[in-house]
Amino acid sequence: MENLIFTAAGLSAVMLPLLAFFILAKKSGKAVPALWGVLLFGAYGAAVFRLTGAGTVYDLCRYGLETDFTHINLIPFSQIKSRLDLQGCLLNIAMMIPLGAMLPLFWPKGAKFLSAAAIGGGFSLLIELSQLMNSRRTDIDDLMCNTLGACLGFILCRIVFPKKRLPGRVSEANTRQAALYLLGMFAGRFLFYDGFGLAKLLYHF
Repeated sequence: MENLIFTAAGLSAVMLPLLAFFILAKKSGKAVPALWGVLLFGAYGAAVFRLTGAGTVYDLCRYGLETDFTHINLIPFSQIKSRLDLQGCLLNIAMMIPLGAMLPLFWPKGAKFLSAAAIGGGFSLLIELSQLMNSRRTDIDDLMCNTLGACLGFILCRIVFPKKRLPGRVSEANTRQAALYLLGMFAGRFLFYDGFGLAKLLYHF
């Protein structure tokens, strides 16, 4: 039951700004994906935040900004010393494949390899920087693997759907809109989700 509450809270924090942006874009006459695509995108974003433990403003208030460089790796692949580390890299790649695949499916206008790399890398960078606020490790390897995953997702989508369209897809939706949605989802998580505070309420400590 507790896990369901945490999941619902995280999902709500992400979905509220996402749906607000979607409604505003639709009312202003801009091309948008089908609602089911936007909801899928939001669920994906919430899952990524949950898996990565993205930091929030509440973490920043509690722990401050991480300045211990033992928690920060800026040297590519210097920390890959075991099979477990390699598995972590592969999981980071796999985690961003859906993002790269969804860009040309739901936001085809402007969806190119470089835009997928930029959006995937930018999304990953937001998460890595936020982890400076909750004592999690900030690693350039994660950033590189996440970006690679987004690129692979884009390529796989182009292979599987070279000219086909999924039901409900809007052909004029712009990739820049996807980047705005990601920023909105991150802002929602950053400002509205307090995992530790929720745990205190649930477990009374």
